Amino acid sequence: MIRNLPRSIPAGYVFMLAGTAWFMYNVSSESLADFESLKPFLFTLFIGVGVGSCFFVQDFLAVRGLAVLMLLLANLMCDAERWAESEWRIVIAAWAYILVVAGIWYTVSPWRLRDLLFWATETENAFALAVPSALPSASSSPSSASRFSSSNGRAGLCWV
Repeated sequence: MIRNLPRSIPAGYVFMLAGTAWFMYNVSSESLADFESLKPFLFTLFIGVGVGSCFFVQDFLAVRGLAVLMLLLANLMCDAERWAESEWRIVIAAWAYILVVAGIWYTVSPWRLRDLLFWATETENAFALAVPSALPSASSSPSSASRFSSSNGRAGLCWV
């Protein structure tokens, strides 16, 4: 099921329309005096782009919609951490910026998420091979490790 997510049209509709609705809520709650006269035009434009992408940009629509949601979640996280009086707010800001980079990355090249999901679901231990300290017992399986090993014995993963 997770392997079908990047090209899933129904999931794409849900993600993209949820992102459009959330973005429209953000635009409607902003009070920028310079753009108040343009709000009706901007509403029409943004809704047209959000709904139009569901019909005209269906390739990897779910990934693009998920990327929009990542960017909006990062915006919410930065707005929330701004008023926190804890030193831990740096962690929230760092996580938000990671979401921004991921959202931009998946918007520009959505097949990267497909490749990541295919790799992560190829075997039961694929994730354990990427993060061996998290699950040390799973990385000792020689049958699954040989698939991802290069000639020097290291995991042969390339994200570029």
